[in-house]
Amino acid sequence: MPRITSLVIGEETKQQRRRRVAAERARRRDLAAQERADAAERRKAERALWEGDYLPRLGERRARSARQLREATAETERATTKVLRTAYPFVADDGLGAQGLVIGRDIMSNRAFSFDPFVLYRRGLITNPNITVAGVIGTGKSALVKCLALRGVAAGYRTFVPGDVKGEWTGVVEAVGGTVIQVGGASRERLNPLDAGRRPDRDENGHIVDDEGWRRMVRKQRLQLLEALLETLAGARLDEQDQTALAAALDRAVGRGGEVLLPTVVEELLAPTDGCELPAGVPDRAEMMRMGRRAGLYLQGMIGGDVAGLFDGPSTRRFDPAAPMVSVSLAGFSDGDKGLPLVMTCAQAWVEAAVRGGDLGRRFMVYDEASRLMSSPGLLGRMADEWKLARRWGISNIVVLHRLSDSDAAGPEGSRERALAEGLIADTSTRIVYRQEADQLRRTTERLGLNHVGAAMVPRFQQGTGLWMIGQRYYAVSHDRTPWEAALTDTDDAMGGRDE
Repeated sequence: MPRITSLVIGEETKQQRRRRVAAERARRRDLAAQERADAAERRKAERALWEGDYLPRLGERRARSARQLREATAETERATTKVLRTAYPFVADDGLGAQGLVIGRDIMSNRAFSFDPFVLYRRGLITNPNITVAGVIGTGKSALVKCLALRGVAAGYRTFVPGDVKGEWTGVVEAVGGTVIQVGGASRERLNPLDAGRRPDRDENGHIVDDEGWRRMVRKQRLQLLEALLETLAGARLDEQDQTALAAALDRAVGRGGEVLLPTVVEELLAPTDGCELPAGVPDRAEMMRMGRRAGLYLQGMIGGDVAGLFDGPSTRRFDPAAPMVSVSLAGFSDGDKGLPLVMTCAQAWVEAAVRGGDLGRRFMVYDEASRLMSSPGLLGRMADEWKLARRWGISNIVVLHRLSDSDAAGPEGSRERALAEGLIADTSTRIVYRQEADQLRRTTERLGLNHVGAAMVPRFQQGTGLWMIGQRYYAVSHDRTPWEAALTDTDDAMGGRDE
């Protein structure tokens, strides 16, 4: 306790001294009482803090205090520390933020869930903008991708669907003023898969594209497509003679002048132009003809039969890269058509060439029904090469599968073909899994590295709910649709739709 001394200098009487001492004692008592009162107030405030008694139960009695008419109550729960250590609110995931396209609701935190692959890539949360979506029929995976495209229009993102096998995208594309190109069936439209496409200002490495660079870029694109088609038609990898003959035939077709067409390449394979320049190691035209015979006979299948008139002449439609959406509808082909994967690949090559470059803005490239391509490694290899350009050219590739085990159809375990198919899925930083059947659970768990909690959730998901794996983060998300979106994206019209 502080000592209080008198500042009076001089002599004092006994009576004055008694009064001074009494006054000093009184002041000390008052000071001690004040300190006790302050300590009591501090203890009371601390108790109120721990007891949660921050405000009067009906609110503060003042203006604009949101004073309630009835007493508010909050439910309480008891739990062990083993449970509470994982439920502690301050260590819960803070989510991906509100920046992006609103998808629906995070069912674990009951808050809105937003997603944008381009924003997440810029923030460093993912290494590429590619997306894999897998789910059995009727789980809502197609509706999710369509809604992502619809909502992306508002953000300035374009969407291209190079192979709409069932024609399900037609209504969606037309609803936003996009372009639908019908190929096959009663349609007379024709696409030239060897079109040069759009010349970008810069290549994938950021270098300015001069005339020589453009020539090499187009040649590489055409040769990749021809090799992929030939590998699929032959059912085997190409040997050195096939590759040499194919490259030489393509160069001779280009040398003729005019538009390069598949029939021209086939002609140069089966009957090389007289006096043509021969590749090193080929002694004469007869040897050149022998080397190209196998490839020419196989590629004839792309200009005759069921696909006659589709890819054997100049394109009858011009691609509009400024349209908000463009789809190539293949609904005229039957579901069991064995040539459908080849048709899908030709349509994909035509669209990809038309949107080449990084100056067209960010865009989604949707590979719907991609499971049909899994048994054709040559087609997958061509698609994998295109995916490598995603980051450079602002493209988010979306591959839609029924099961993650669809890649098993590419070949036996450990084979190059299986590795190629699995690598396509591995090159996606965002993987969305809707309900999987019980017999697919083990394969799904292995491919995604799910823990026991995630593995238990996947087979029990309701329609429209899926497990989102974004980089190293996991979310269980329920996809919400507006009535307008539901009407556009419902693929169960023939069955009378589903109850929401």
